[in-house]
Amino acid sequence: MKIRLVIGVLAAAGAWFVLRHWAYVSDDIEWNCYGNGECGTNDARAMLVVAGVALAVVALVLLATVLRVAGIGLVLAVAALAMVAGWEAAFADHQVEVLSDQVGFWRTFAIVGGLIAVLGLVIEWRLPGPTWRLLGWERVPAELDDFRDGTATLAFTDHDGRKHAVRVRAPEQLRGQPVRAYYLVRDPSRARPAPGKQPVLTTNSKTGTVGTGSTASADSGDSLSTELTRLAALHAEGHLTDAEFEQAKRRVLDR
Repeated sequence: MKIRLVIGVLAAAGAWFVLRHWAYVSDDIEWNCYGNGECGTNDARAMLVVAGVALAVVALVLLATVLRVAGIGLVLAVAALAMVAGWEAAFADHQVEVLSDQVGFWRTFAIVGGLIAVLGLVIEWRLPGPTWRLLGWERVPAELDDFRDGTATLAFTDHDGRKHAVRVRAPEQLRGQPVRAYYLVRDPSRARPAPGKQPVLTTNSKTGTVGTGSTASADSGDSLSTELTRLAALHAEGHLTDAEFEQAKRRVLDR
C-alpha cells in the first residue's frame, strides 16, 4: 500500500509538471488543419498533453486504491489546476496577450475535484454511525488482526450469519482495540473498520457506585493512569456528568 501511495503521488506530481508545461506552451504550437476537418502538427510538444493525461490516469488508479474517493478527487483537482497554472503563467510572462478562455472551465473543474476529495475524506473517516446506516451501511462487532503495512484483516459476521474477512486500511492505533465493521449488504467486500466504544461507566443513584455494564472499574485490573484517562475520555464524550466524573475519580484514587 505504501508503494502504491508513493508511486501515485509521484505520478500526480509528474502530471502536474507535464500538464502545466503543456498549457504554458500550447499557444506556441502551430497546427496545420486540412479540408476534412483534421489537424496535425510536427511539434513534439503537442504530445505533452497525452503524457500528462497518462500520468494522471496512473495516479488516479493508484491513489483510488489507497484513498478511494478522496484519491480520485485529488487527482482531478491536481490535473485541472496544473493547466490553469500553466495558462496563467504564460499570461503573466507575456507569452500570450489574452488569457485562455478555458481557464474558467478548468478552475471550476478543479473546485469540483477538490470537493470530491474533501467529501471522500469525510465519508471515509468522519461520518457518525447513524449517518452510515442512513446511507445503507450495516454495523456489526468485528475483529482486526494480521496488521502489516498499514492494513489489517477485518473479520466479522453479518446480520445474516455469514462470516467475512476483508483486507482493509487500519492504523496501528486500532490494534487490540474494540472495533466495529461497517459494510454494505450488497457488497461486504467494501467493509471498513471503525473504533468500537469502550464500556460506558454508569452511576448507581442509590449506592453511589460507579461501574461498567458488567464489572466495576475498580475490578478492571487496569493501571491507575489508564483508568483516569478512560474516565476523562468518558467525561469529555458526555457519558459522565461533572459530579459523576469527580466521584468516579475519587473512588479510583482512594481504592
